Amino acid sequence: MPFVKSTRSSGEKASKIPVTAYLLDNLWLWAILIFVIAMVYGVWAMIESSVMHIPSGMTPR
Repeated sequence: MPFVKSTRSSGEKASKIPVTAYLLDNLWLWAILIFVIAMVYGVWAMIESSVMHIPSGMTPR
């Protein structure tokens, strides 16, 4: 983490550490939320497609 060492050396950037940390935490939260939503959507799409294909194969009309 070179940014943490560079911010500690200068006092002016010390006040920006919590803001950047808060933004980074939010970015991680957004990335995790987007990743989880994408995974859930992908799994749901796979389940829906499999559920849609299984009855069509079991019940030939």
